[in-house]
Amino acid sequence: VVRFVCFYLRIIADEERQVDEYSLQRDQVVDSSKESSGEEADTESEYDDATSNDNDNDSVVPQVRVRVQTDKMKDARELFSWKDDQKALAIQLWVALDNGDRAAQMDDLLDSLCSFLLTSYGNKALSSGLVQFLAVLGIDTERKRLRAAKNYSYMLAGIVYCVRVLGVEKLLPAAGRDEQTEDDRDRFLDMRKKY
Repeated sequence: VVRFVCFYLRIIADEERQVDEYSLQRDQVVDSSKESSGEEADTESEYDDATSNDNDNDSVVPQVRVRVQTDKMKDARELFSWKDDQKALAIQLWVALDNGDRAAQMDDLLDSLCSFLLTSYGNKALSSGLVQFLAVLGIDTERKRLRAAKNYSYMLAGIVYCVRVLGVEKLLPAAGRDEQTEDDRDRFLDMRKKY
């Protein structure tokens, strides 16, 4: 579950980085257009026949290749499925991690995780970001194929355990167990059946 949280927070951080880069580029374009509008435009041609090279030949001049930086998070950003308020809760968690309020961080973490757990996805299994993540986790990158059950089922068992603990904590918080009523327990059982 920790890997899943790190994964979707990395998507949020990457989107934030892209917005910052876009804003910086836009500001630079605006600044450069302001500077160029203040200068007189030169209407003379920049090409002068007198200065052209007389040794023009048709040979290919080697060009310096500019290495384009690959965007390693592009597919994750585009394919990860957010539903309802999941993205807003993930952003809220991302912001909370910058402050020192540990209780708020834990509450935001629980809310964010439970937004993936306590949500109905219908018949579309891969419409869930969590299921997508688990599917990718089942790929053995060294062998370029799916993991064998014995090498993957223990991961799923750990996630199932964590999901159950998180669900109980969200629906029946440990801090208020003494004050919980029969209605709270019935609501828990209803949610358990639903999800």
